[in-house]
Amino acid sequence: CVIALQDGLVDAMTTDNAILAGYAAQKGNTGKFRLVGLSLSNESYGIGIKKGNKDLHAKINAALKKMVQDGSWDAAVKKNFGQANFKHEPAPQVTSASS
Repeated sequence: CVIALQDGLVDAMTTDNAILAGYAAQKGNTGKFRLVGLSLSNESYGIGIKKGNKDLHAKINAALKKMVQDGSWDAAVKKNFGQANFKHEPAPQVTSASS
């Protein structure tokens, strides 16, 4: 889709806003694309680990919570998506799921 957009074969593309911001922020794409901020869905993300690995699960959740608290989450978003003028949402709530 990105190549079709670059080549003028399509006028727009849609997917998750973070993915679009990633494309727009890639070296060589800065200033070529404009994010319009249209939200068509609400995406959930997860980190997969072996079922029952409670120690790793706790460490991952603690690391994510620490990143949000100390500002490194926002710093990483700005570093990776800043060139795209991405207006990101606050970090998602860290939750536990078992599937």
